[in-house]
Amino acid sequence: MARVDVSSLSSAEARSVLGDISRVRQWMSALESSVITRMKEVAEPEIVAVDLAAVGRMNRGQVRGAMERAETLDQFGLFAGALAQGHITTAHVDAVSRGLKTLGEEGAGLVSAQSALLEQACVLPADQFGRFVTNEVERQSTLKANQEFGDQRRATSLKWWNNKQGMVRLSGAFDPERGALLVGRQVARHQADDQGIVAREYEIDQHDRQ
Repeated sequence: MARVDVSSLSSAEARSVLGDISRVRQWMSALESSVITRMKEVAEPEIVAVDLAAVGRMNRGQVRGAMERAETLDQFGLFAGALAQGHITTAHVDAVSRGLKTLGEEGAGLVSAQSALLEQACVLPADQFGRFVTNEVERQSTLKANQEFGDQRRATSLKWWNNKQGMVRLSGAFDPERGALLVGRQVARHQADDQGIVAREYEIDQHDRQ
């Protein structure tokens, strides 16, 4: 490409050169991520960040993005290969990074789905792929929440006994839905009882005044 005579390019040739430039750019990004991963194996992250800023001439935001991208590609080997071959762009990788950040400790589900994600990344523009990742993150979050709710419901327990004074004592654990329902009913009944007491005291007071 160094010998390309830009002044003589036709429209079709210019598009072809742009495609070549994009593929080289993605290959360089993949190589950069591999180098960062290696640097993190032999030096502390803080030192790597300083080196990226100094040697790579990156600002703080670029350093953070490059390190996050390297960490993502270290987990998503299929994406690393696709980026090196120019099948996807760094924007696709960054969309996955955002998804991992959203899921936090539950990011393993996204890693296990990388084949399906890559299939979409190879055919979708980066912005559309970003929405696809967001939908997948929401789907996995919902599945996790449903699983946790099911575990909570199965762990429901209730014990009761009478103490020495004859009072009934309760001890239990409830899922959020049943727990909120139980507490709500008890609070409503307690408020109703208090209102009844106030009403009776008012009636007595009025009677005494007569």
